[in-house]
Amino acid sequence: IDNIQIGVTGDNEIDTASGSLTIDSAGGTITVDDHLSVSGVSTFTGNSTFTGNIDANGDLDVDGRSELDNVNIAETLNVVGVSTFTGNIDANAGLDVDGTSDLDQVNIAQGLNVTAGIATFAGDIDANADIELAGNLAVTGVSTFTADIDANADIELAGNLAVTGVST
Repeated sequence: IDNIQIGVTGDNEIDTASGSLTIDSAGGTITVDDHLSVSGVSTFTGNSTFTGNIDANGDLDVDGRSELDNVNIAETLNVVGVSTFTGNIDANAGLDVDGTSDLDQVNIAQGLNVTAGIATFAGDIDANADIELAGNLAVTGVSTFTADIDANADIELAGNLAVTGVST
């Protein structure tokens, strides 16, 4: 008890003359029923439970896993490393990707605009509407047309032409 000072250093202050101060209760709970102001570094060992809002007016540094149920980020989110999403991602504005994107299935509702480079498709392309090309079309391999072909200019053919049916 000689080391504990009450009101010595300042009015309404409990401190020690030397060493640390430990507050411990036989019941296992210490209740602070008013505002608690902590100056300096605070270290919590074990679980900490907060039943109200937490207002952090500085950076939050979390070492280890963080599980957040509902997150609203008002400014910038900077993620370093791999990010895994197990549900849908809803981006209500533009998406700017620098680097490679590996997309298993893509649905494009408004149109695809390739502004630089070549678009390469390793499988079939299934277009259920018109395709407009503003340049040359180079086709390697067999091309099958199941309806009329409308050519509005000359046709240049290098090789044989086999016609089945009526030809005029």
